[in-house]
Amino acid sequence: FSEYRKSDLNLKVQDETHSHNNLSIIFPNLASVLSMLLTIFIEQKIPSQITNSPYLPESWKAYFESGEDIEYSTQVCCMNAIILVSQRCSDENESLFLLKKNTIPVILSWAKSTRSLKPNYLSICSALQAAFNLITRSKSFNGIENFIRPLHRWALDIVKESIREGEEESQVIEAMRSAALKLMLSIITIGAHNIADLSLNPGDVGETMNVLRGTATMDSNPEVRKLANYIIEAFE
Repeated sequence: FSEYRKSDLNLKVQDETHSHNNLSIIFPNLASVLSMLLTIFIEQKIPSQITNSPYLPESWKAYFESGEDIEYSTQVCCMNAIILVSQRCSDENESLFLLKKNTIPVILSWAKSTRSLKPNYLSICSALQAAFNLITRSKSFNGIENFIRPLHRWALDIVKESIREGEEESQVIEAMRSAALKLMLSIITIGAHNIADLSLNPGDVGETMNVLRGTATMDSNPEVRKLANYIIEAFE
């Protein structure tokens, strides 16, 4: 019996090693596919890798060349899928690292092209939550070092602009402001041991503190005020 057990254990170890080796090959390819899909469904662009592909349907080319916007519900679904996947990914096999590395640049590129918060509230909320999950789960800036300041600036600008939006759709706006503050808090917390990792200049820090102090004292939502205070404490 002991010999059978030993044999079973050896087979299990071999299977796990084989599985890990397969994942190390599969994940980079999946990450590349994910990046292309995100570019299509979030940025509404045909990735350069497949622009001239004979396998790309003509109907897809015509659709994207028409400039017609993809429905916001599609973007929200994509972001929510990233959130769910990030909760299942692990740093042990680099799946979380690859997901973060391929997703954050696409989210930021889309964010730069979004001229106004309205009517993108739900898309922006989902994008902020996806970025927050990826950074918080990985607990590092590895692979996205050049995107930390832009992420911080994006979240800060959303907090500022959402304050100007007024009381219309206040619940959605508050959720968006809360998601932006959570992303800022995760960035500040992870970069707390070395503030240089944040790549923030003195002007960024001063503007951030001004916005946060105003939010911490004047926002109508107690959860938003609490988040703002947490970030102020993390900075100080």
